[in-house]
Amino acid sequence: MPKEMVDALRPEFVMPLVLKLCDENSRETGGLYEVGAGFIAKLRWERSKGKSFSVTDGFSPEDINAAWADITDFTDTDHPATLAESNLAIIRNLKS
Repeated sequence: MPKEMVDALRPEFVMPLVLKLCDENSRETGGLYEVGAGFIAKLRWERSKGKSFSVTDGFSPEDINAAWADITDFTDTDHPATLAESNLAIIRNLKS
């Protein structure tokens, strides 16, 4: 890694975000951030439409292989913001 890049990745350029998040007035919690060289961005989860399989009948690696295009297609996505939102797809699958 070039020295210029190493210099730009010093902890001093991460600490301002840490201090902002630790401030008693900060309402941010549970966030994930990409931080480095003066760049700061909040990351979020993005989930493909996916594919549901029967937990009663079971499923195989071959079933997963056949559905791989659906599992990995990010054309139709959602953005769960909490664990509860993330679990909705699992709960819906269990009820079907």
